[in-house]
Amino acid sequence: MRKFVLLFLLYFAITAVFSYQWPSNKDYLSSVFGSFTGDNILDGIEFDSENQAIYPITDGEIVFYQDSFEFGDLDYNGEEGNILILKHVGEFKSIYRNFSTSDSFTQTKNLSKSELIGVSSGVYDSFIFSLYDDKKDSYINPQQILPFLLDDRKPVISSVYIDNLETRGKLTRNISLNPGLSRIYIDAWDVVRIRGKYKKFTPFSVNVFVDGFERYNTSFSSLKEIDKTIYLSGNSDVPLKDIISGGTLLYGGDVYLTTGSSLIEIVIKDIEGNEASRSYPVVVK
Repeated sequence: MRKFVLLFLLYFAITAVFSYQWPSNKDYLSSVFGSFTGDNILDGIEFDSENQAIYPITDGEIVFYQDSFEFGDLDYNGEEGNILILKHVGEFKSIYRNFSTSDSFTQTKNLSKSELIGVSSGVYDSFIFSLYDDKKDSYINPQQILPFLLDDRKPVISSVYIDNLETRGKLTRNISLNPGLSRIYIDAWDVVRIRGKYKKFTPFSVNVFVDGFERYNTSFSSLKEIDKTIYLSGNSDVPLKDIISGGTLLYGGDVYLTTGSSLIEIVIKDIEGNEASRSYPVVVK
């Protein structure tokens, strides 16, 4: 899977500078790929704007439009509204949901990136944009191909928690822990300046190291369904049930602790490569 993601990103890295644009005003970005509430996870990016223009991210062919729908190729989102799907060179599709349509695309089969497809309809009916890879039947994080937000701030790691012998506690330096299998959760977020204010977003990747060895490594790169189970599919495939098991906390994987002194390290990165880290010496006995 890691090889596929790298090849996919390499393809888009070569073409993105010349081909792709934000589907709507990025200053109204409100949620990013992988954001979750309860048992739902966002398969694209969301905008909370009203009356902002919506365009195709690049030239494409209309393959589907419906005024009203119960969305669910992966059968987990449940968002309702209208939907437009465009097919693009490279065997991927762009998906536009919840917007007020213009008349232009109803009279044509092909759309150029300069043709208006509609406007966002309001803050209570957010416009959602998704990107779907046909080869791998998975949703891809759109920010991997869209122009950068020019974000130079590091993510924030507020607290780290560990489920040790089925008891959750805050991870602190030199804390005493029991040996055996433990689960890590992280209270962390990316910080991006939007319209003059700093907003919290889901980070792009999570890495956990124990004594210098990587024990957990995933990124919010793609979502896919395998045997009716949704997986966050980045450097490793993680079931959705694990990703959302911490509520608003980021899942940091399972680690096995052995008796003695250990060092637990947490590394969080955003989509543009800014990095934050924390280190916790612990005593296992």
